[in-house]
This record gives sequence, C-alpha cells and structure tokens, in this order.
Amino acid sequence: MRNHKKYRSTVLSLFSDFLTGKITERKLKVELYLIEMEVANYNPLTGKSVWFKFSFDDTLATTIENLYQDLFNKNVEFTESRMRFAIDNPKELQIYFS
Repeated sequence: MRNHKKYRSTVLSLFSDFLTGKITERKLKVELYLIEMEVANYNPLTGKSVWFKFSFDDTLATTIENLYQDLFNKNVEFTESRMRFAIDNPKELQIYFS
C-alpha cells in the first residue's frame, strides 16, 4: 500500500471547488471515482478502492462512498472541516488504494 501523492493536487482542488460551491456533492463523488478508476488502471474488478487520511494523525480510512455519505448526515461539519484542514495542510493528505 502506498500513498498516491500524484493525485493530491487534483483531490485538493476538488475539495476546494466543493467547499466554495463550484461543484456539487455528486460532481465531487464522480470526479473522485474517476481518479479511483485511473489508479485501478480502469479495471473495476480489482475489489480495491481509494481511501483517504486527511492528516498524519487521522486514524480513519475514509473511502469515497464514506465521504459522500458524510456530506448528507450529521457528520457533514466534521467532514468539511477535515477537507479544509487538508487544503490548508496539503502534505498531510494521504491517498491510498487497497
């Protein structure tokens, strides 16, 4: 398992666009899944997914689906604050595929 730093700026840009209202939750999800497909070499049968750690001390493994669901429940403020933290501290965002 390795940190896919190559996608960090794209993910951070998507987070920023979402938080500033430039894209919807749905668009964020779709764009993140496109990254996941690229990481999987366009093979959806890998059984693997992209997941995030928003900071070095983050103990959660947040998948794209987790992120999307959190934007529609009581975790929305927490999730948005984690996205803001990642934007403000870009080197701390970790992107994994497993």
